Amino acid sequence: MRRREFIFAVVGVTLAGCSQELSPAAPAPTAELPLIATPARNVWPPQYRQAPAAVQEAYAFALSHGALLTYIPCFCGCGGMGHRSNYDCFARSQKTPGTFVLDTHGFGCGTCVNVALESKALLAEGFSVKAIRQTIDAKWSSVGPATRTPLPQ
Repeated sequence: MRRREFIFAVVGVTLAGCSQELSPAAPAPTAELPLIATPARNVWPPQYRQAPAAVQEAYAFALSHGALLTYIPCFCGCGGMGHRSNYDCFARSQKTPGTFVLDTHGFGCGTCVNVALESKALLAEGFSVKAIRQTIDAKWSSVGPATRTPLPQ
């Protein structure tokens, strides 16, 4: 291996090991057209279908459990993008009941995906929204700045 190729390989492995980003196999979303999803009819954009299974699971959970994830912060720094909760990492808006405009951030952020999937697992274990929030806060607050997310009542 030539020196130049070796240096690029070492830098690439080092950068990959330091991030919460998803694998390079995750598609690079385009921001030009809104990505529309209607999960009840299994209508998803190509970026969703090409994403790793964990990302697909996080998007599907977020869209079906928005009422929960609006109380769960994200810790990747996306508050600077205007996100208010983990839900915002996956959905920009709901066009009509059951039809969503997706936010592309969740396609490439492992922190967002992990917070959503951990929330899903805690919900399946019977945790209340308040207990899920406390558990997520305790685990993830040291990772990065939390979004300004309201507390559940």
